[in-house]
Amino acid sequence: MLGSNFSFTSELMNTLKQSKVFGISAFNLLIEGLLMTSKAELPLSLKLEKLKRAINSKFNSKYPSNYIERVNNAFSDVRNKIDDEIYLSRKNNKLTSDSLVIPHFVNDKMELIIPEGLLENEKKYLLQCLKFFIETDNIPDLETFFTNRKNILIDLAKHFKDTIDNFDGSKEREYLVDLLKSFDSLRGGFDISRTSNEVLKSIAVLFTSGRDLLRFIENNEREEIQNSLIYYTLWGSIYGAAILPKTLTESITEDKSNVKTLISAYSKTFGEYQNNKTERRIETESSIITIEPEKKEQVQEDLKVSSTESNTVNEPTEKYIPSISILGSQILEQVEMKKKIKLADLKSFSKSFKTNGDVENLINSQLQDRIKVTKKGSTMYAELINNDQLKFY
Repeated sequence: MLGSNFSFTSELMNTLKQSKVFGISAFNLLIEGLLMTSKAELPLSLKLEKLKRAINSKFNSKYPSNYIERVNNAFSDVRNKIDDEIYLSRKNNKLTSDSLVIPHFVNDKMELIIPEGLLENEKKYLLQCLKFFIETDNIPDLETFFTNRKNILIDLAKHFKDTIDNFDGSKEREYLVDLLKSFDSLRGGFDISRTSNEVLKSIAVLFTSGRDLLRFIENNEREEIQNSLIYYTLWGSIYGAAILPKTLTESITEDKSNVKTLISAYSKTFGEYQNNKTERRIETESSIITIEPEKKEQVQEDLKVSSTESNTVNEPTEKYIPSISILGSQILEQVEMKKKIKLADLKSFSKSFKTNGDVENLINSQLQDRIKVTKKGSTMYAELINNDQLKFY
């Protein structure tokens, strides 16, 4: 009845639903005709409809096998259709370097390039959100995140204020403020869908129901966030790949080309990082100046002058000056150059630094008269002490 080039319009669909043939809806007759064609390649929605109708069909107690057979056949059709859709989805699930957010290191700074497919405002918020979580790097697990989610959200909003123009007074700021307030609301609940910004929606899902990756993905899909890059990269920037379920990683890595793409991206990023680190170390080592001999000579010269002036003989007493290690000199140079730097960044200087506390201990033991450790939110910084703030002993 319908040609291969025929297409339904909403007007025709409504006409069919309202029309009747012998008292039966013409639309239902059409559906029944499609469902009766056993070899027809029907979409999943119609196969589900066929199963539903088979279950609701009249059960004849004299011939129960007919009913059971109809239901079983319809159920098998649905299951086979789902299996086919999964197979096609995995077959088309090809990773390319253009679809990944790959960190690059330029002049000692990490740069991220967000793939196409997002609105400019969304791209801006996703970029800064990823940079915030990657550079902060102080959330080891889900429990830590949800225990400190209020402070983390406040710090994230401060980061947006520092990096995104006109954030103050914006609808995006208002959205995040209301999200923060909802944490203490007795009535609970937060209208995630009140914004069209898909990145903010995903952030809201993360802070309200991101206690499990699969549930986090499901809730993002429920909010109709079309670009899965958003919620996968948000999760990865916080937790990395350590807690990804095996079922998810298998669906990606079962394709050898995907594995090659991931290895290539990792190798490129790690190579850039190592090269950058090596160049920085060489520059630092070449600029290290041993300061102790100069200080010792100055002390002895001062004593000599003092002795001459008083016409008395004084034995030179060497002033104690804490020695600065090579690692301490590297840290001092970086802080002098940048004035303020995160302890997490300094931690990468040496494998001996297991935590930010190890960096703080070195600073307090060797560099306390030049560098002070400060804290902003949950992030700790090494900050150069101004000349008028220097402590002398």
